[in-house]
Amino acid sequence: MSQLTKKAIVEATLRLTQTHPPNKITVRDIVEECGITRNTFYYHFHDIYEVLEDAVDDGFDQLRASWSDDHTDPLLSLLEFCEENKRILFNLYRAIGHDVMTSYVRRRMHEVMMERLHTLSDGMDISESDILLISAFYEEALLGVFITWLKKDSSEESSEERRAVIERIRVIFEGHERFCLENCRRETLKKG
Repeated sequence: MSQLTKKAIVEATLRLTQTHPPNKITVRDIVEECGITRNTFYYHFHDIYEVLEDAVDDGFDQLRASWSDDHTDPLLSLLEFCEENKRILFNLYRAIGHDVMTSYVRRRMHEVMMERLHTLSDGMDISESDILLISAFYEEALLGVFITWLKKDSSEESSEERRAVIERIRVIFEGHERFCLENCRRETLKKG
């Protein structure tokens, strides 16, 4: 029952965040939206930002799980996740500010990219410093795309246009992580 209540709080908060910035949503709004008491809310979360962080963490964890599948492109799935949650992410960005948001996103991207690169490099003789360098490149590139995209007025593009851009990015970058790792492996073999 506790997990269902926690899920209901997250879902109610996300619904409210679709139309209101987080700093304008109260605990009272959330408990009324999901039909619980304030004590129940505080049993699960300290504040609305913890609810939103939990929701975004769950989203990243789902992305991480999908990235273990060789047929899932991490960049594409990240952009799709952002597209599906743009209003929430935008309102959160406005409420907590650029520095806090980028620090959080950078930390999560680092975790996910390192895990992804370790999975892809399994069985290859690639130094940890090379993996860190490749990860840093992707983290900065993805963060730059994410923040630029987040700031852009989404009313300027239709959903189909945004999907077309995501697909174009997928085509351009498909297989690039493996290519970087293979370059490192080849260099190691030459030296060895």
